Amino acid sequence: MRPSFPHSLFTKLHPDHKDGVFLLETNLKEGKHEEVYIRIREKEGHLINDAQVQALPDQAPSTEYDRLWVMRKQSAVAVCNQLARKSNPVILELGCGNGWFSHMLSGIPGSSVIGMDMNLTELKQAARLFQKNNLSFAFGDIEQHPLLPETFDFVVLNAAIQYFSDTPGLLHMIRKLLKKNGEIHILDSAFHRTTAAQEKARASSKEYFAQMGEPDMIHHFHHPHWSGIESFHPKIRHFNRNLLKKLLRIPQNPMPWVVIGK
Repeated sequence: MRPSFPHSLFTKLHPDHKDGVFLLETNLKEGKHEEVYIRIREKEGHLINDAQVQALPDQAPSTEYDRLWVMRKQSAVAVCNQLARKSNPVILELGCGNGWFSHMLSGIPGSSVIGMDMNLTELKQAARLFQKNNLSFAFGDIEQHPLLPETFDFVVLNAAIQYFSDTPGLLHMIRKLLKKNGEIHILDSAFHRTTAAQEKARASSKEYFAQMGEPDMIHHFHHPHWSGIESFHPKIRHFNRNLLKKLLRIPQNPMPWVVIGK
Protein backbone atom coordinates (compact mmCIF):
# COMPACT_ATOMS: atom_id res chain seq x y z
CA MET A 1 0.00 0.00 0.00
CA ARG A 2 1.30 3.46 -0.91
CA PRO A 3 2.51 5.48 2.12
CA SER A 4 0.40 8.49 3.09
CA PHE A 5 1.53 12.11 3.47
CA PRO A 6 4.22 12.99 4.44
CA HIS A 7 5.96 9.58 4.22
CA SER A 8 5.12 9.37 0.52
CA LEU A 9 7.59 12.22 -0.09
CA PHE A 10 10.61 10.82 1.77
CA THR A 11 13.38 8.60 0.43
CA LYS A 12 13.56 6.97 3.89
CA LEU A 13 10.46 4.84 4.39
CA HIS A 14 10.39 5.24 8.19
CA PRO A 15 12.50 8.24 9.30
CA ASP A 16 12.85 9.02 12.99
CA HIS A 17 10.27 11.45 14.34
CA LYS A 18 11.17 13.49 17.41
CA ASP A 19 9.64 16.65 18.92
CA GLY A 20 7.27 16.79 15.97
CA VAL A 21 10.09 16.87 13.40
CA PHE A 22 10.92 14.15 10.87
CA LEU A 23 14.65 13.48 11.05
CA LEU A 24 15.50 12.69 7.44
CA GLU A 25 19.11 12.43 8.58
CA THR A 26 20.61 12.32 12.05
CA ASN A 27 23.95 13.97 11.26
CA LEU A 28 24.58 16.77 8.80
CA LYS A 29 27.97 16.95 7.15
CA GLU A 30 30.71 18.97 8.80
CA GLY A 31 30.55 22.73 8.30
CA LYS A 32 26.81 23.23 8.44
CA HIS A 33 25.85 26.48 10.05
CA GLU A 34 23.12 25.94 12.66
CA GLU A 35 25.11 26.96 15.74
CA VAL A 36 26.50 30.22 14.37
CA TYR A 37 23.18 30.95 12.64
CA ILE A 38 21.23 30.59 15.89
CA ARG A 39 23.69 32.79 17.77
CA ILE A 40 23.46 35.61 15.26
CA ARG A 41 19.66 35.30 14.99
CA GLU A 42 19.51 35.72 18.74
CA LYS A 43 21.79 38.77 18.70
CA GLU A 44 19.73 40.35 15.93
CA GLY A 45 16.47 39.78 17.79
CA HIS A 46 15.19 37.36 15.12
CA LEU A 47 15.09 34.31 17.40
CA ILE A 48 11.60 35.09 18.62
CA ASN A 49 9.14 33.59 21.08
CA ASP A 50 6.11 31.47 20.28
CA ALA A 51 3.56 34.29 20.39
CA GLN A 52 5.69 36.42 18.07
CA VAL A 53 6.08 33.58 15.55
CA GLN A 54 2.34 32.93 15.55
CA ALA A 55 1.66 36.62 14.87
CA LEU A 56 3.77 36.63 11.67
CA PRO A 57 3.45 38.10 9.09
CA ASP A 58 0.62 40.32 10.39
CA GLN A 59 2.58 41.72 13.29
CA ALA A 60 6.33 42.35 13.42
CA PRO A 61 8.26 40.94 16.40
CA SER A 62 9.19 44.53 17.34
CA THR A 63 8.41 48.00 16.02
CA GLU A 64 11.83 48.40 14.43
CA TYR A 65 10.86 45.68 11.95
CA ASP A 66 7.38 47.03 11.11
CA ARG A 67 8.36 48.19 7.62
CA LEU A 68 10.13 44.91 6.82
CA TRP A 69 7.12 42.80 7.79
CA VAL A 70 4.68 44.95 5.82
CA MET A 71 6.77 44.04 2.77
CA ARG A 72 7.21 40.39 3.71
CA LYS A 73 3.46 40.03 4.15
CA GLN A 74 2.95 41.47 0.64
CA SER A 75 5.15 38.81 -0.90
CA ALA A 76 3.79 35.98 1.24
CA VAL A 77 0.15 36.76 0.38
CA ALA A 78 0.93 37.18 -3.33
CA VAL A 79 2.72 33.83 -3.56
CA CYS A 80 0.02 31.99 -1.61
CA ASN A 81 -2.66 33.42 -3.90
CA GLN A 82 -0.71 32.31 -6.97
CA LEU A 83 -0.06 28.78 -5.70
CA ALA A 84 -3.72 28.43 -4.70
CA ARG A 85 -4.64 28.38 -8.40
CA LYS A 86 -3.34 24.82 -8.50
CA SER A 87 -5.73 22.13 -7.24
CA ASN A 88 -4.44 20.22 -4.21
CA PRO A 89 -0.83 21.39 -4.52
CA VAL A 90 2.04 19.52 -2.87
CA ILE A 91 4.49 22.15 -1.64
CA LEU A 92 8.01 22.12 -0.20
CA GLU A 93 9.28 25.19 1.62
CA LEU A 94 13.05 24.87 1.66
CA GLY A 95 14.69 26.82 4.47
CA CYS A 96 11.45 27.19 6.43
CA GLY A 97 12.98 28.33 9.74
CA ASN A 98 10.31 28.79 12.42
CA GLY A 99 7.60 27.72 10.01
CA TRP A 100 5.39 30.81 9.76
CA PHE A 101 5.29 30.75 5.94
CA SER A 102 4.84 26.97 5.72
CA HIS A 103 1.83 27.50 7.97
CA MET A 104 0.48 30.13 5.57
CA LEU A 105 1.00 27.79 2.63
CA SER A 106 -0.89 25.06 4.45
CA GLY A 107 -3.93 27.33 4.40
CA ILE A 108 -4.23 26.82 0.64
CA PRO A 109 -7.26 24.55 0.13
CA GLY A 110 -6.26 20.94 -0.51
CA SER A 111 -2.56 21.61 -0.01
CA SER A 112 0.05 19.27 1.49
CA VAL A 113 3.09 21.15 2.80
CA ILE A 114 6.55 20.12 4.01
CA GLY A 115 8.78 22.69 5.68
CA MET A 116 12.43 21.58 5.60
CA ASP A 117 15.49 23.16 7.18
CA MET A 118 18.90 22.35 8.65
CA ASN A 119 18.05 24.42 11.75
CA LEU A 120 16.63 21.99 14.28
CA THR A 121 16.10 24.66 16.94
CA GLU A 122 13.52 26.59 14.92
CA LEU A 123 12.06 23.43 13.36
CA LYS A 124 11.10 22.15 16.80
CA GLN A 125 9.40 25.47 17.50
CA ALA A 126 7.56 25.30 14.16
CA ALA A 127 6.34 21.75 14.83
CA ARG A 128 5.13 22.73 18.28
CA LEU A 129 3.23 25.80 17.09
CA PHE A 130 1.77 24.68 13.79
CA GLN A 131 0.11 21.29 14.11
CA LYS A 132 -2.08 20.45 11.11
CA ASN A 133 -2.77 17.23 9.25
CA ASN A 134 -1.55 18.73 5.96
CA LEU A 135 1.65 20.27 7.36
CA SER A 136 4.87 18.54 8.44
CA PHE A 137 8.38 19.70 9.27
CA ALA A 138 11.57 17.87 8.40
CA PHE A 139 15.25 18.18 9.32
CA GLY A 140 17.45 17.47 6.34
CA ASP A 141 19.95 18.65 3.76
CA ILE A 142 18.69 18.91 0.18
CA GLU A 143 22.16 17.91 -1.03
CA GLN A 144 21.72 14.49 0.60
CA HIS A 145 18.56 13.82 -1.49
CA PRO A 146 16.15 13.11 1.39
CA LEU A 147 13.06 13.66 -0.80
CA LEU A 148 11.69 11.63 -3.67
CA PRO A 149 11.94 13.04 -7.21
CA GLU A 150 8.92 14.34 -9.10
CA THR A 151 6.73 14.67 -5.99
CA PHE A 152 6.19 18.43 -5.61
CA ASP A 153 4.09 20.91 -7.54
CA PHE A 154 5.96 23.83 -6.00
CA VAL A 155 9.22 24.38 -4.14
CA VAL A 156 9.42 27.74 -2.38
CA LEU A 157 12.47 29.54 -0.98
CA ASN A 158 11.44 32.52 1.13
CA ALA A 159 14.46 34.64 2.15
CA ALA A 160 16.51 31.44 2.03
CA ILE A 161 18.50 31.07 -1.19
CA GLN A 162 21.36 33.17 0.21
CA TYR A 163 22.17 30.31 2.61
CA PHE A 164 23.14 28.00 -0.27
CA SER A 165 26.61 28.39 -1.77
CA ASP A 166 25.94 26.88 -5.19
CA THR A 167 22.80 28.45 -6.69
CA PRO A 168 22.86 26.57 -10.05
CA GLY A 169 23.57 23.26 -8.31
CA LEU A 170 20.73 23.87 -5.87
CA LEU A 171 18.26 24.68 -8.64
CA HIS A 172 19.24 21.54 -10.57
CA MET A 173 18.53 19.44 -7.45
CA ILE A 174 15.21 21.17 -6.82
CA ARG A 175 14.09 20.71 -10.41
CA LYS A 176 14.39 16.96 -9.95
CA LEU A 177 11.85 17.17 -7.13
CA LEU A 178 9.23 18.85 -9.31
CA LYS A 179 6.35 17.15 -11.01
CA LYS A 180 5.69 17.91 -14.67
CA ASN A 181 4.83 21.62 -14.97
CA GLY A 182 6.08 22.20 -11.41
CA GLU A 183 7.64 25.51 -10.38
CA ILE A 184 10.29 26.97 -8.09
CA HIS A 185 9.33 30.26 -6.42
CA ILE A 186 12.08 32.42 -4.90
CA LEU A 187 11.10 35.50 -2.90
CA ASP A 188 12.56 38.08 -0.55
CA SER A 189 16.15 37.52 -1.69
CA ALA A 190 18.47 39.80 -3.64
CA PHE A 191 20.29 38.79 -6.82
CA HIS A 192 23.27 40.87 -7.88
CA ARG A 193 23.52 41.85 -11.52
CA THR A 194 27.24 42.74 -11.48
CA THR A 195 30.32 41.25 -9.87
CA ALA A 196 31.11 44.65 -8.35
CA ALA A 197 27.71 44.78 -6.64
CA GLN A 198 28.13 41.22 -5.41
CA GLU A 199 31.60 41.92 -3.99
CA LYS A 200 30.38 45.11 -2.32
CA ALA A 201 27.51 43.23 -0.67
CA ARG A 202 29.85 40.49 0.51
CA ALA A 203 32.27 43.03 2.01
CA SER A 204 29.39 44.72 3.82
CA SER A 205 28.15 41.41 5.21
CA LYS A 206 31.65 40.40 6.29
CA GLU A 207 32.03 43.65 8.22
CA TYR A 208 28.58 43.27 9.77
CA PHE A 209 29.16 39.69 10.96
CA ALA A 210 32.53 40.70 12.42
CA GLN A 211 30.88 43.54 14.32
CA MET A 212 28.27 41.09 15.63
CA GLY A 213 31.06 38.88 16.94
CA GLU A 214 30.25 36.07 14.48
CA PRO A 215 32.83 36.39 11.67
CA ASP A 216 32.38 32.73 10.62
CA MET A 217 28.84 33.48 9.44
CA ILE A 218 30.25 34.92 6.20
CA HIS A 219 31.06 31.34 5.17
CA HIS A 220 27.37 30.43 5.38
CA PHE A 221 25.72 33.58 4.00
CA HIS A 222 26.10 34.05 0.27
CA HIS A 223 25.29 36.72 -2.30
CA PRO A 224 23.76 35.07 -5.38
CA HIS A 225 24.63 36.50 -8.77
CA TRP A 226 22.02 36.83 -11.48
CA SER A 227 24.18 34.72 -13.80
CA GLY A 228 23.56 31.76 -11.49
CA ILE A 229 19.90 31.58 -12.49
CA GLU A 230 19.91 32.99 -16.05
CA SER A 231 20.29 29.60 -17.70
CA PHE A 232 17.08 28.42 -15.97
CA HIS A 233 15.04 30.99 -17.93
CA PRO A 234 13.46 32.63 -14.89
CA LYS A 235 10.28 34.66 -15.04
CA ILE A 236 10.42 37.80 -12.95
CA ARG A 237 7.41 39.24 -11.16
CA HIS A 238 7.17 42.14 -8.75
CA PHE A 239 5.11 42.68 -5.62
CA ASN A 240 2.52 45.45 -5.42
CA ARG A 241 4.20 48.11 -7.54
CA ASN A 242 1.54 50.74 -6.83
CA LEU A 243 1.91 54.47 -7.52
CA LEU A 244 -0.66 55.47 -4.91
CA LYS A 245 1.12 53.43 -2.24
CA LYS A 246 4.38 55.06 -3.29
CA LEU A 247 2.87 58.53 -2.95
CA LEU A 248 1.44 57.61 0.45
CA ARG A 249 4.84 56.18 1.44
CA ILE A 250 3.41 52.74 2.15
CA PRO A 251 6.32 50.25 2.04
CA GLN A 252 6.49 48.18 -1.14
CA ASN A 253 8.57 45.06 -1.46
CA PRO A 254 11.51 45.84 -3.78
CA MET A 255 12.72 42.25 -4.15
CA PRO A 256 12.05 40.26 -7.33
CA TRP A 257 9.71 37.29 -7.32
CA VAL A 258 11.59 34.67 -9.34
CA VAL A 259 9.68 31.78 -10.90
CA ILE A 260 11.54 28.87 -12.54
CA GLY A 261 9.78 26.02 -14.29
CA LYS A 262 10.81 22.38 -14.55
